[in-house]
Amino acid sequence: MALTADVKKEAEAIMASADVANMKVQKLNALWLQHGLASHQKHTPDRFLIHPMNRGGAMINGHDMVAKGERLLAQGLRKDLLECSAVAFAMSSSASERDSQVLANKTLSEQFSTIMQPPTGKELFLTVGCSHTTMFLKNLGNLQAGHPLHDCIQHGWQWMILSDVLERELPGLPLLYSSVLNNTNAVHVASTEMECLATLSKFFKMNRSLEEAINATKQGEPVCKSYLNSIAHFAQRYCGGTEMPMVDFLVAFSKVYGESLRLGSEFTKLIAHYDFKMDGSLAPCFRIACVATQMSSPNQVDGVARLIFKSDLDAAKTKRKAELEEAEESLRDAWHVAQLALYLPQAKRNEIFGRFCVRMVLFVLRKQGKGQEKKEWASFSAIRDAFAEELMRKKNPSEGSAPASQGTAAASVPAASTNVVNMVDASKASILLLQHNHLEVGSTYMNDDHGNKVWTLTAVSDAGCTCLGCIFHVMSLAYTCNGSMHIYQTLCSGSNISLCASQRSPCQRMLRS
Repeated sequence: MALTADVKKEAEAIMASADVANMKVQKLNALWLQHGLASHQKHTPDRFLIHPMNRGGAMINGHDMVAKGERLLAQGLRKDLLECSAVAFAMSSSASERDSQVLANKTLSEQFSTIMQPPTGKELFLTVGCSHTTMFLKNLGNLQAGHPLHDCIQHGWQWMILSDVLERELPGLPLLYSSVLNNTNAVHVASTEMECLATLSKFFKMNRSLEEAINATKQGEPVCKSYLNSIAHFAQRYCGGTEMPMVDFLVAFSKVYGESLRLGSEFTKLIAHYDFKMDGSLAPCFRIACVATQMSSPNQVDGVARLIFKSDLDAAKTKRKAELEEAEESLRDAWHVAQLALYLPQAKRNEIFGRFCVRMVLFVLRKQGKGQEKKEWASFSAIRDAFAEELMRKKNPSEGSAPASQGTAAASVPAASTNVVNMVDASKASILLLQHNHLEVGSTYMNDDHGNKVWTLTAVSDAGCTCLGCIFHVMSLAYTCNGSMHIYQTLCSGSNISLCASQRSPCQRMLRS
């Protein structure tokens, strides 16, 4: 049945209301049932795949699936509780979109090939609730008759099936259902920072504002709700621009070493806002690598990874600045090289680049013995050589070509509504303006060394800044004024003031050699 304009308007009003998320879902379910856009159906687990937008696009972690399944085997399964969150969308009626949905599940199954079977072609629906349980039962196979889970595998359970028309007309709907349903299960897998990062990125791609994206992500009551602003800041600044390829990498790499770990409030705020004091760089790649390293930690306390601390970053910033800068450059180069290795599946590229990240970070932080790998690398060169060797290994002849990567977004210009920036490929000028957010082309500035002289910033480029036609550099620089040579250590130490034409004084500023 078609989604009429009136029904769509009513649904949008519910989604935008101040109701709590669970109440929104209940009202939406009633609306869909009333207008024939949803129905209650009984299905077995082999009829389901995972919705590509489940958990913000993270879908599921195969290790979490097994762990949750083992808890179900130990505790027993109550079908009535399972049915409370059993919601799925019908697969798309568009052939191209349906192929994309199947491909997402095929890619996921390849990452967990020993515990997850690939799509069989029998599937009709895409789960946004109880996905871990459904996939566990689907992959469990035949059980002896009389086993507590046997009935669910053989005869299925009751589902709320939503029409694919709803997703086509309301693209944010799967995110809403997923965030609510995945946090109401009896034996649930709590939303991690990575899943919230993925959810935020999806909303940013829908051109939602920062506030809208954060509020929508909070609806599922994730455990990281209190510091979601820091996660959003990290997404905006350091995840590769509007397409956010680094989010996809981090989400994929978070599944490599086992069950999902949380980063925790302390580390998340630290890595999002830490000042590395690097000239002309905000260290986006090193930050990404630190997150990947933290997620690979063999040590955890109550599900929170414990590996990198502020003292580690402080030591690297003050004692090993040159290494930090070299690591940033190497990580950026390695990221671009990995994206060109199209003869490898994306999952394999992510794993190889992720290991490179971990090795580089632990080398810089002098913590090589604390990671999953016990090998200690002698130098950056040795780590780079290992990365190249792993990346250049010939693929298995039976493997087909991996689909071409969409690549990173090269634009450094912030998106109009989300203020997402690409610090991975950003120009020096873009970084300069972010590091010195008081700077604005057309504004005027004073310097304490020059009394009432006023400078107007007219242009910013990679070479430096132009001030009333005079070139000066953001860091340490020399300049001449009225025949005298001066050393100027900061760009502008005065305050922004209004410009009076009679106050303009020419002053040529040159890079310090």
